[in-house]
Amino acid sequence: DPIGISDLRDTFKRLNEEKNITILISSHILSELYAIANRFCIIEKGRVIKELTKEELDLECSKCIVIKTDDIKETCTVLERDLKTTNYKVIDKKEIRLYDYLNEPDKVNKKLIKNDINIKSLYETGISLEDYFKNVIKEEK
Repeated sequence: DPIGISDLRDTFKRLNEEKNITILISSHILSELYAIANRFCIIEKGRVIKELTKEELDLECSKCIVIKTDDIKETCTVLERDLKTTNYKVIDKKEIRLYDYLNEPDKVNKKLIKNDINIKSLYETGISLEDYFKNVIKEEK
């Protein structure tokens, strides 16, 4: 019943926003959870393996250019100085996710090479909610 589902979603959101009530929902229908939740907790065999906000989940799943390099600091400098962007996230000491230049990965690659950045890999990515969930579960095993 689409109308009933929509009404229930609206009720949950209103209770959370107006009454500051936390509602715990367990479901395998990830699209429905995404439509109403503002925080997510992935549990495998009774153990919490990942907690994140909706904004963090969006960032994890969003389309981006992944840059793997040994020189994160200099790569960030080139992104900011030469490509005029700060729309990136340093994931760890060897990976950056760039959210600009999505249609121009070759331009990013050329700028990095021109500045003698040793690029291990550079590729586009972006995953569905379902794929993200499966990857988190797989990494835990």
